[in-house]
Amino acid sequence: MKFDDEEKAGRFKDLLERCGHRLDRAAEVMADIESQAPLLSAVIERHVGEVTGVQQRTRDSYRSITRLHINPHLGHKPIDKIERSDIKNWLNKLEANGLSSKSISNIHAFLSGVFKVAVREWKLIDENPCKGIRLPSSSLPFEATFLTYGEFNILLSHVPDFFKPLCHTLARTGLRWGELVALQVGDVDLLAPTPYIRVTKARKRVPGGFIVGPPKTRRSRRTVSLPPSLVEILVPLVANRPADAPLFTGVRGGTLWHSAFAERVWQPAVAAATATHDNDDHPIPAEHRIGKTPRIHDLRHTHASWMIAEGVDLMTVQRRLGHESITTTVDRYGHLVPDQLVKAALAAEKSFLAELAAMPNAEDPMEFTIV
Repeated sequence: MKFDDEEKAGRFKDLLERCGHRLDRAAEVMADIESQAPLLSAVIERHVGEVTGVQQRTRDSYRSITRLHINPHLGHKPIDKIERSDIKNWLNKLEANGLSSKSISNIHAFLSGVFKVAVREWKLIDENPCKGIRLPSSSLPFEATFLTYGEFNILLSHVPDFFKPLCHTLARTGLRWGELVALQVGDVDLLAPTPYIRVTKARKRVPGGFIVGPPKTRRSRRTVSLPPSLVEILVPLVANRPADAPLFTGVRGGTLWHSAFAERVWQPAVAAATATHDNDDHPIPAEHRIGKTPRIHDLRHTHASWMIAEGVDLMTVQRRLGHESITTTVDRYGHLVPDQLVKAALAAEKSFLAELAAMPNAEDPMEFTIV
């Protein structure tokens, strides 16, 4: 390497010795030192401070992501010295550390947004090194346990009476846990022509604890109609209670937490429902137990499966569950409606034959076969 002055050459020599005579590493450190651009960590903090249209909890989440997953790998580098190879190595490290593909995608999207602002608004760099990089994709299939009506009733028989209304609501509305525990009495209208629950908020985990804020996505704000049997179950929870009272609580009236409910209610109920022998070691008949170990969230999936079994279309399922995209609904529950694929094929054939018949000089359309 050639240098313009002796002082710079001396600094490089010192760096080379500190880097174990690795020329490439010494050159990289030298470039970082001489760069006039701010460090990536400083650019991210500026972006988080200036971004508009987000709540404080979102800023806190961005800072947590930066502290845990970005700064340890890239935060010390000047932003103009970060290359695509650095981004690829960083993504591979995140995957090696066990982060899910969804988490990696979210973190990458956040960092890409920072680089985009650095290019367009602040003119710190010429291009976004995150752009066009292939992200890790999960090889794990979507996992869900679907309960039949009978299996749900067996499981429910082992749930304490106090918590039965909660389980009924999860299974008969498809609400997420965070949406359910954020419900207040005023969110329920049992006297409407079509009784309903209005989902407008959800409990969420944030750095340092939990908050109640907007639900997961824009489409998660929704009205969920209630079947008559669930209305009867919810009446005692609504009658003569103030509108701002929580609909569901712990046994003593306190806040209902997922971890406590899972440990003290759900897991014992699943264990009892799947047991092959009772406490006296007598065999439990197969028809009185289930061969599945559902999670609490599987009641949401179970609700979807019940709707589909009754012929409800996937678009309606999407809206009821609050999925932002129909793609999510199809990916998760499309296999439950194989007959829909047959209907789609027949509809396509009918349309094709109708258009063919309308063509001048068309041959007999019934002679055509669609394979």
